[in-house]
Amino acid sequence: MAKNDTKKWLARIKRHIARVVPDFLLLGYHFIFAVAAMVWYRHPSKELVVIGVTGTKGKTSTASYMHTALTAAGKTVGLLSTAEVRIGREVHTNKRHMTLPGRGYVQQQLRKMVTAGCQYAIIETPSEGIRQFRVFGVWYDSLVYTNLSPEHLVTHKTFERYRHTKGLLFKQQAQSPQKVLHGKPVKRYIILNADDGNVEYFQKIADTPLNEQLVVGFGEKATIPISTEKGSDENAFTLEEDRYVVPLPGIITVQNAVPAILLAKRYGGVSPEQLNDAFTSTTLPGRLERIEAGQPFQVYCDYAHEPLSIESVCEALRQYVSSEDGRLLIVVGAVGASRWRYNATKIGEVAGQCADVAIITDVDPFFDDPEEIARAVVSGIRKNKNAEWYVELNRRKAIEKAFALAKKGDVVIVTGKGAEVTMEVNGESIPWDERAIIREILQNG
Repeated sequence: MAKNDTKKWLARIKRHIARVVPDFLLLGYHFIFAVAAMVWYRHPSKELVVIGVTGTKGKTSTASYMHTALTAAGKTVGLLSTAEVRIGREVHTNKRHMTLPGRGYVQQQLRKMVTAGCQYAIIETPSEGIRQFRVFGVWYDSLVYTNLSPEHLVTHKTFERYRHTKGLLFKQQAQSPQKVLHGKPVKRYIILNADDGNVEYFQKIADTPLNEQLVVGFGEKATIPISTEKGSDENAFTLEEDRYVVPLPGIITVQNAVPAILLAKRYGGVSPEQLNDAFTSTTLPGRLERIEAGQPFQVYCDYAHEPLSIESVCEALRQYVSSEDGRLLIVVGAVGASRWRYNATKIGEVAGQCADVAIITDVDPFFDDPEEIARAVVSGIRKNKNAEWYVELNRRKAIEKAFALAKKGDVVIVTGKGAEVTMEVNGESIPWDERAIIREILQNG
């Protein structure tokens, strides 16, 4: 049997098992693996300063900025994220379509970090990883909460259960004893987004004498305010009386960089000048990544695949559209695996409101019907009667369509894949390097 056929077969069996086996038995299976991995790898999180990043959107970018900032402070840092895995100087693209795989993956990677001499570990921590015990036995020292919105309800069913699952991570951290590394107790910080409507929920859970809470944002609830500069060509802002500049556009980029600044200053004593230099040379793979091949319009690639994320990247890029007759074009779709049933229509609404032209296409249909997903997205776009839209399920042709429609002064944003290198279709992982494909199309166009 061919490798791809075997993978399809196993994927179908896994789906069937998930449907017929009671949830408590599946969770028990994950728990057993978690305990075994913790023992097998000798509890590696005890030997590292562990920082978790959780929330609905912005986790990967926040974790990447955190890695950049702590590295600028002279620390040796490990990173587990949706985009990549970093262990000291080693960098690997995360080729799996999940942030934290199971079967002891987290404990294994943490042990590798300890062996490589890492002092810090940054873990992008999704709700599925919490629910399935993938971070059980990990002693988190500090946590960053970005935001919460009802986007991941396939597993959790209700927003309250989704929020409760996120809260379990904060309870786990609050109940962990304070570490002592190299003879010194490790300080513990909780960084919370003051502008998110659920901030008080997490404040209460994380309210322990060991934790220092840093509530940061633009609104009145912030104990550490952020002040952006008006009329500046740079994405500049002031935080704790120091000025910072991040290379990518948009408020969302500022929000992603701020937790990194706060922790790097407190853990590493790094200066604003060092951080600004580090951010200048930072590229976040597939996150508002500009792709240039001599074309007369601007092209960006971004991982955004949820309504709020799509809205945020469109808002960030709108400023680059020509003030005369320029347009914002978006290549957009909804991820399958039943997730589209909760957000595809909303994705269409957002695309129709934020962009001038939308091309609806596949993202990762998994075992779902791409045409059915596209119809749901279109139903949302149709709510905005002024929106111009097209459907092209072949993703490559959809990108080509967007570039054919674009002209000087326009901005094209291709959403959904970012730095991923495969597309999941009917149990098969099809090679798909979006950034390389975009460059190829531009160069041959």
